[in-house]
Amino acid sequence: MRCTLDKAVPQKVGIYQHIQNLKFLDRAAFCARAILLTITTLIFFPPVFSLIDTTAAPAPSTTTLTLATSDISVEIAPGNSAGTFVSSGPATISVTTNNYSGYTLGVTSSDNVDNTKLINTSDNTAYLTSISSASAPADFNANNWGYLPSKLNGVANSSYQPAPTTAATTLEATSAANPTANEYTIALGVKANYTLPEGTYENTFTITAVANPVVYTITYNKNTEDMVTNLPETQTGATEAHSIALSSLIPVRTGYEFIGWCASAPTTNTGVDSCDTITYQPGDNVDLDQTSSNDTMLYAMWNKYYTCSAQYRLQNADGTYPSSYTSVGIIAQNLHNGDTCSYASTQSTTYYTNQSNQVTISGQNTIISLDIPRTTYKLTFSNSTYASVSIGTTGNYRWGQSVSIAANHGTGGEFTSWSATAGTIASSTSISTTYTMPASAATITANGQKLYLQNLTSSKCTTTARKAYDSRDNELYTFQKLADGKCWMLDNLAINLANSSTKANLTQTTTNASNTTLNYLKNGGGTTANKYATAGVASWSSGAAGSYTAPLVTVASKNTVPSSAPGGSGNKKVGGYYNFCAASAGSYCYDANAATGNATEDICPVGWRMPTGGSSGEWQTLYGKYGSYAGFRNALSIPLSGNCFNGSVSNHGAEGHFWSSTRQTGNDMATLTLYTSSVTTTDVNYRGNGFTVRCLLK
Repeated sequence: MRCTLDKAVPQKVGIYQHIQNLKFLDRAAFCARAILLTITTLIFFPPVFSLIDTTAAPAPSTTTLTLATSDISVEIAPGNSAGTFVSSGPATISVTTNNYSGYTLGVTSSDNVDNTKLINTSDNTAYLTSISSASAPADFNANNWGYLPSKLNGVANSSYQPAPTTAATTLEATSAANPTANEYTIALGVKANYTLPEGTYENTFTITAVANPVVYTITYNKNTEDMVTNLPETQTGATEAHSIALSSLIPVRTGYEFIGWCASAPTTNTGVDSCDTITYQPGDNVDLDQTSSNDTMLYAMWNKYYTCSAQYRLQNADGTYPSSYTSVGIIAQNLHNGDTCSYASTQSTTYYTNQSNQVTISGQNTIISLDIPRTTYKLTFSNSTYASVSIGTTGNYRWGQSVSIAANHGTGGEFTSWSATAGTIASSTSISTTYTMPASAATITANGQKLYLQNLTSSKCTTTARKAYDSRDNELYTFQKLADGKCWMLDNLAINLANSSTKANLTQTTTNASNTTLNYLKNGGGTTANKYATAGVASWSSGAAGSYTAPLVTVASKNTVPSSAPGGSGNKKVGGYYNFCAASAGSYCYDANAATGNATEDICPVGWRMPTGGSSGEWQTLYGKYGSYAGFRNALSIPLSGNCFNGSVSNHGAEGHFWSSTRQTGNDMATLTLYTSSVTTTDVNYRGNGFTVRCLLK
């Protein structure tokens, strides 16, 4: 009798190998009883690791496991009721692995119902039953079977074992790789009697060699001295799987973003970590290496957060900026190096011109600083008839800006006030002041009015020459404060006393005289005995009756001094020629019994008067301030107008004579006389002469 176990060859992953064809033959009875036991061997290979980044890391070593068996044969001749025990020769199983934790070799039943039986394949009511416990051959009952492994639970075995159950029976478990094969044997033992029907008996059992679980430790390094929360605990354990899932916890570090785990210590550049090896995210699978220890340190990688803030300065009205900024605060956070941040100001466009800027985060918290200029508006300047702008230029100005403005008095006029369509004038009546620009376009106007000598006050007379009108005949005169501190006319008086409309304007509100004397002047003489002589004499003859008592009421035809005349100043107004009766507005028409003092009335505008003469008079005082002929004459702008006597003008361009209000002696009055190169401030002349008049502000 012979039982043959076919030889199996080494297989690869997923291939099943059968140990089969156990045959019992009864030659004496000439009937064949074939008993078949099929033992399947499973060769287990762990799958190739699933890599996270196949370009960054090599594949871990994979486990290899090989299994080999040899033939088993047996012959049996059941001859009595007790049965005959027969055993097969041993089948050899060889196992090799590179799994660093070794393998577990076991045998398992394939079904749950008849896993202890060898069943007749032709008549399934016939079977051999398994021994119930480990037994020596002598302890077998008839029609029992068992198997004899060389090792059981890693210990050398000499007893036959009952059929394995669905729970694997461990033959041996190793703890290290073995590149040299470990060999095991399995033999079959059968005790059968003649009652067992003829046939082939079989069942299927599986021999497995399984790689042992891999032990792993995964440690999470926070990679900082800072406090980190939500950091995963160390993962440790053993698994038959070829990878392990990382913790899904995401570490939290104030001021940083967690960007992953690095399998080596990362490098830091400008606040961000980078990894030169494998990187993982929470929940990723980490491959386990079955050929070496799996002690893994993972380092947290961080990307520093930066903030972007903004601040601004609003331009002052004078164009400067405050020394400190106004903070807007943080406008963007959780920014990383290389990110951009933008800010645009939102001031009222009525008052400011908004600005914007963009910055790139460069390894530090960033502040955008804006200088915001004030909005500008057009300011226009305007002149009027009797005043003009002297300081102030049309252009664009910031709202709130202080603008200096000043005006000039117009010819024959005076500045009176400023007016503006918008904005604020510090002092609207001051000729020089400041203006505050509004948040709109505006026009400033220098306002003026016609200036009359009759309204002139000392405050309006300055060292700058100005002009004003005589309200009686609208004649324009120049006036100026001279070196003696007094206000002088720089033109000779040119009122035409013969003009009817002018005569009508001769009143005590327009002229430096009383109505009584002015009436005499306007009427050409008076009738009061012993005071006034008969008026209207035709000629002025020296010594003639009334030659100095009647006023000269016409203006000489020669009204200018030609520039070619000796001492001439070029078309300078000469004015009128007046005998002293006319010059004194009819108040000093001398006879033997009247007008013996100084003249207190004259034909100057009201508020003005003729200067005093003589050695202590105002002519002399003024001359003394300049100390020279040229200085004195230029200051007064005096033409050499000559004089008028007996109805004709003589010495025109050679000399000039001016009345004073001072009586010298008899019929003579103190006068000022100029020649082409000399001046006499204490001259005396007859009252009947026709001389020119200069007026002095009272």
